[in-house]
Amino acid sequence: YSPPFGNNGSAPWFELEPRVYPVEDMGECRAAPSPAWSRGGVYVLVKVHGSFLPGRRYGFEIDIVNPASYDFSAGFRFEETKWAFKLSITDSELYGRDGTYDTGAFFPNITLAEFEAPQAPPLYPQTLAQPIRVQIDEMQPFKLRPLFSRVEIGPIVFRSNITATLRVTAPTGFDWIFAPSDFAVSIDGAPPFPGGVPTLHPDGRPNVIAWNNTALYVAGERYAFATYVQVPVVPPRASGNAFFFEWGYNGTGLERMVAARAPAPEVRSLRDLRFEMASTNALDTSRVYVFIETVTNISENGTLEVEIPPIYDSMVFENSSLADGVYCNVLALVDFGSQAFPEDVYCRRVRFPGGELRMVIFANESGIAAGRYVIEFNVTNPAQVAPNLALLSSPCGRMNCVSVYSKEMCGTISPVVSCPFDGFPHEGNESNIAWKGLAPAVSFPTWQWENDYWTTVGVPGITSPMTFAEI
Repeated sequence: YSPPFGNNGSAPWFELEPRVYPVEDMGECRAAPSPAWSRGGVYVLVKVHGSFLPGRRYGFEIDIVNPASYDFSAGFRFEETKWAFKLSITDSELYGRDGTYDTGAFFPNITLAEFEAPQAPPLYPQTLAQPIRVQIDEMQPFKLRPLFSRVEIGPIVFRSNITATLRVTAPTGFDWIFAPSDFAVSIDGAPPFPGGVPTLHPDGRPNVIAWNNTALYVAGERYAFATYVQVPVVPPRASGNAFFFEWGYNGTGLERMVAARAPAPEVRSLRDLRFEMASTNALDTSRVYVFIETVTNISENGTLEVEIPPIYDSMVFENSSLADGVYCNVLALVDFGSQAFPEDVYCRRVRFPGGELRMVIFANESGIAAGRYVIEFNVTNPAQVAPNLALLSSPCGRMNCVSVYSKEMCGTISPVVSCPFDGFPHEGNESNIAWKGLAPAVSFPTWQWENDYWTTVGVPGITSPMTFAEI
């Protein structure tokens, strides 16, 4: 994920680092004996046919089945081998290369004291009678749409009567925000939620609410509640993108009764942007590749826009001249894992006020379905050699960034105060719109027609050809 947080004079891209990379070419996963350097425990061996590059942070997941019961007789401390989660990297001969010394944390934002000597294990004997459904009315980030989103949670159905406290932990980045009058203890005819209105941020974490007093939950009843959250710019990368429910969370033994998780909807942010070039040498005929994943369908006459940085201002794009003007040739590379573009997609090179240059890909009548795209442009590189130096105040951390936007058709939201180009959607302003949520009427920023929150990355500089090399 690499969406910008806006140029605020510091380094907004620091908040997105370190980037988390997928483990490529994962193969078979099988049980294996514990290695010589860390005896005991349950181990699995995962074959990886690709490479791990040093200095990168990787992420993957493995499905497991929890044991039927847990033995706490020896106490519970993370540093004990029996409670530790450890990871080792071996070579093809199974000799150890890298490995963890301490265990991985069970939850993000856990304090050091809780990590070293937790009160009780985060383990529960049972779950609910059926999955919990989490519905959020709008998944555009709060930074894009500065209004709160309504979240409805339920039904919550128990297998047996329990009396317990409750903690609900939203995915990291989702902030609970409500006044007592904004919390609905019952929706859709459900019985009132036991315990009433919860405590907001009881441990200082904005993604946590809790009912600290015990309450009776009756088996078979269909509980549900609703309130408001702020949606983050990106989904969490250091923990699961899910809501966690823990009944008896502050107990030390049998008081920990029931736990459940419910997946969160997808955050509407463009993601996985990459920008590659077949050649960076000045005046070379080259290909430019833009990798991007969209979350929201682009509707009829909407656009996918690639903003070209100043360093490429004189780059020549391969065009096709048609009866009504000049269009840029654009391809979706299915062989590279891209979804195909509809046949009626077309592209124009548009210069906006202030000199900004964008390659605007129009959805036309078919629209563009959400998904992963690899877009190719045939180009001739600029004549001027120019490096792309670091710039901390830039959204991408470099002097020159390529940015991608997913937009609705200009004028689909009313009232529209300005629409500078007929047929070319861009920025405008709106005010005093009665939106659903707690925030008052606001003047929207210049990105109000975006489908997904925009994203940006640095681009390669323009280089000169190497004249001599010995190998």
